[in-house]
This record gives sequence, C-alpha cells and structure tokens, in this order.
Amino acid sequence: MKKNVYYSSEMKLKVIDQVLWEGISMSEVSRRYNIGGKCTVSRWISNFKSQNNQTINPSHDDMVRRLSEEEDPKGEISRLKEKIKQLEDELEYEKLRSEAYETMIKLAEKEFKLPIKKKFGARQSRNSGVGGPNQG
Repeated sequence: MKKNVYYSSEMKLKVIDQVLWEGISMSEVSRRYNIGGKCTVSRWISNFKSQNNQTINPSHDDMVRRLSEEEDPKGEISRLKEKIKQLEDELEYEKLRSEAYETMIKLAEKEFKLPIKKKFGARQSRNSGVGGPNQG
C-alpha cells in the first residue's frame, strides 16, 4: 500500500520558485527534495498558477537550460550552438571575400578602362564569338 506524503505550503512554494524563476528542472527539484510521483511538482505549479491567476512563461534561456540539463544527455544543443557559430563565421568570411572581389573588379575596370562586370539586363552581342546556330 502506498503511503501518502504531505508537504508544507512553504516547501511547495520553495520548489515552485526554483522551477519557475531559478530555472531548475522539475526532475532535479524532485530528486533534491525526494518528492515522489512524476507529476507532483507539475501539479503544484499548475495549482499555483491557477490560484494566483497567472500565466507564467519561462524565458527562452530557461527553456534551453532545462532542455540541456534533462533532455539533452548527448549534448545536442551545445553541438548545434557550435554549428551555428561555425556557419556565422563562414558567412562573415564569404561576405568579406565577396567585398574583396567587388573591390578588385572596380579597380581593374578603372585601371584598364574595361567593363568587366556585366550590367543587369544587358544582352549579349551577336558577334561575341560564343556558340550559336550559325557558327560551324
């Protein structure tokens, strides 16, 4: 037979505070205070919200921290953060590279007085020497 355990209001509020405002996961708080039942802390939080007529939404950082602590044992979030950083670095490099090419083209056009960059909407001339049905 299962023994009912009763917790004081102070204890419940302390647990709710740690989950909602300190960002500690429900499973971690349950372990710390030896709270039985998978849904006990969740039920306390729901009751607290309804009694206080509050809609409490944890911040994005809190949710990421909880995911990383309890639902991400293989470090998937940190791996994805590293991948994002790598892609941001690569994007910055490509932007600089593109800017360098643009500068080289402008300098070459100015120095050699040749139009290198194709103008938008420009048509190719008939005598350009590039393939076509009448060549052969």
